[in-house]
Amino acid sequence: GAVGDGITDDTAAIQACITANVKVFFPPGTYLISQKLIMRTDSVLTGVGNGSRIKGNHAGVLLEFPINNTRCVVQDISLSGTACTGIAVATTAGPLQGYLYSALIERVQFWYELDYGINAQLLLCHITNSNFGHFGNGTVNTTNGFAGLKAYAYYQPVNANRLSHTGFENCGG
Repeated sequence: GAVGDGITDDTAAIQACITANVKVFFPPGTYLISQKLIMRTDSVLTGVGNGSRIKGNHAGVLLEFPINNTRCVVQDISLSGTACTGIAVATTAGPLQGYLYSALIERVQFWYELDYGINAQLLLCHITNSNFGHFGNGTVNTTNGFAGLKAYAYYQPVNANRLSHTGFENCGG
């Protein structure tokens, strides 16, 4: 299984767990990944807050949700990594290409060295009690400036995206 020591590459162990299970729990630790983790359409990832950290050591996405994802949940996890994007959606062709659909992002810490916290089009999502750019122990991204959300809200007569109790710091660009 994954070690969570911040040194060992945990990519393969975590990916195998995500592929086999809808719900994945991250105990306290820093889980180093060397490539994106591909989520299921219905993934539920939980941890213990800042104590459960997924850290990328590659340029690219940390958590990539597939198109047609529904009701995905990311709770109580920290996401970090220089030149990384915390959460994104696959851009392969499909009716919901690039959309994060009906997701719950709750108590997630997006560290300031990320390029983007979330890079997706949002449809019926709820982002709550999360922080963009507050935590970090690396270098603040000064190339692009940390962008908390690079997101577009899908327009429809009633777009129920909700952003509540969420902070943005060290964001700019």
